[in-house]
Amino acid sequence: MSLFRSKAKKLLKMWLPRILADCIVGRVDRSHPFQGVYRAFDQIPKRTRYNCPSLLLDIKQELHRRVDTRDDIVTSLPVAGCRSQIVNLLPLLIASMDRRDGQRLRVLDYGGAGGQTYLDNSDMISMEGVDYWIHDLPETMSVGKQFFERSGLTCQVRFIEDLSSINAVDIVYCGSALQYIPDYRSALAQLMIMRPKCFLLTDHFMGRHPTFATAQV
Repeated sequence: MSLFRSKAKKLLKMWLPRILADCIVGRVDRSHPFQGVYRAFDQIPKRTRYNCPSLLLDIKQELHRRVDTRDDIVTSLPVAGCRSQIVNLLPLLIASMDRRDGQRLRVLDYGGAGGQTYLDNSDMISMEGVDYWIHDLPETMSVGKQFFERSGLTCQVRFIEDLSSINAVDIVYCGSALQYIPDYRSALAQLMIMRPKCFLLTDHFMGRHPTFATAQV
C-alpha cells in the first residue's frame, strides 16, 4: 500500500502542474498579437505600449532590485549572464576611449529607459568623468529620474527630452531601440548631427532580408 501511495504522489507531482497550467491557459485569450501580410507597420494592431503602467512598474522594480542586490556580489568581477555579450560592449567602449588632460566623456543612451544600462556600466567600470544622457519616452524617463534622485547614487545621469539641447557627444548608444521608432532614418540623422566619435548599436536585427515584424513577449 505504501508503494502505491509513493507512486501516486510522484504521478501527482509530475502531472498536476501541467494540468493546472492547461486549465489557466485555456481561460486566457490565445489570439495571436498579429498574423498575416501587411503593407506597412502601422497596419498591425497594437497590443501594448512602452509607457503603460505595468511596464513602468517593471522598470521601477528592476532599478530597485539592481541596487538592492549590489551588496550581494561577493567577487570583484561582474557576474556573467545570458546578456553579458551585449551589456559588456558599452563599458568596454567607454573604458577604451582616449581621455587626455582630464577631458570628460559624453555618452548619449538613446532609448535608455530608466537607466538600467547606466547601472550595467557602473557595475563593471568607474563612471567617474562620464557625462551620461538618457533619452526615452517622457513617462519612462520620469521613473528613472525619480529613482536616481532618491537612490543617493553619486552619478552624472541626466534625462533629456529635447535632443537639440546636446551640441556634441563622444558616444551614441542604441541598445534595442531603433526597431521601435517609426522613422528610424530621421532619428539616426538627428543623432549624427551631434558628431559622435563612436556609434554603438546592440541587440538589433539588421541585414539584407525582407522586412518582418515580431511580437514583444
